[in-house]
Amino acid sequence: MKNFYLISQNKSHKKEVDGNFIWCPKTKKDGAQCRNYEFVRNIRVGDIIFCRYKNQLTHIGVATTNCFISDNPFNDASWNKEGYQVNIKYIKTNNQKKLVNYYHEIKSLLPSKYSPFTKDGGSVQAYAFAISDELANYFIKNYLELSQNTLDQLTNFQDDETTESISDAQYKEIKKQIKNSRKQLSRTFKVDPEKESEQLIRNKALGDAGELFALQQLKSELGDLDEELKNAMILHAASSKEFGEDLAGFDIVTYTDTHQKIVDRYIEVKTTVHDASESFYISKNELEFAMAHPDNYYIYRVYDFANDPKIKSFLLSTLNKDDFVPIKYKVNLKK
Repeated sequence: MKNFYLISQNKSHKKEVDGNFIWCPKTKKDGAQCRNYEFVRNIRVGDIIFCRYKNQLTHIGVATTNCFISDNPFNDASWNKEGYQVNIKYIKTNNQKKLVNYYHEIKSLLPSKYSPFTKDGGSVQAYAFAISDELANYFIKNYLELSQNTLDQLTNFQDDETTESISDAQYKEIKKQIKNSRKQLSRTFKVDPEKESEQLIRNKALGDAGELFALQQLKSELGDLDEELKNAMILHAASSKEFGEDLAGFDIVTYTDTHQKIVDRYIEVKTTVHDASESFYISKNELEFAMAHPDNYYIYRVYDFANDPKIKSFLLSTLNKDDFVPIKYKVNLKK
């Protein structure tokens, strides 16, 4: 479900628009919490952002990443070093209407708490506000009068590689866990900086680290069994000649009988630095394999990875059809 936010930009406006992001500190300078900063923390891929600058909505944008932790990108010591960032695809509205002149039409759509407007229609001096669907629709249709083409650009965007955005500190922790556990894998973590973006490289590292963590947890559940037997009962598909790297439709397979190859579980590991409820992607190959094995195809959701990693596991077949959202289609053109 798409959410809507209004961001008040002042001295940060040009750098944020030019850099395709929004940023705010995690706390006030004295360390106190700020509800308006917490709104930024809640932003997820696909959410719509209205940018207010000099009492006008100069830009509208769509979040192309979830919120993630990053250092202060501005040369401004009045803000703390660590903050919340969201990457944004901006569209300039070419709007010159003053919001204050429309206050009488929108005041009934404003929340009673944390409103972006004062009682006389002025701008509240705070950075971020969550706004209602009704107010967002008013901005789009009545105030901005956006064309269908602009609306299509907002809804039909390509997100940044994957939804997972990983801070420098989180990436450092991920690489450390890979280094500490690499001896469990026969393959090595390989990237090509010339062909792959930094974001994609970080996501590959996160995926590898999550698989290692899941393997460790599964083996620890077997207790004091011989290590060779553990390795036979829990097989990492990408490290196995039997399946081939990234082609199996799952990451890990566990056996109840290693001689007759009786499968207990097929496990697909999905890792996030966020909480367990975060959305994840599943490939066509993975989904088709899951549909062919509905009784033992499990998702192992590794979450809060860079802080205190935990696992939530469930049968993929227990999800409802509405939980799956198609995001890409291949179009074949006739010659």
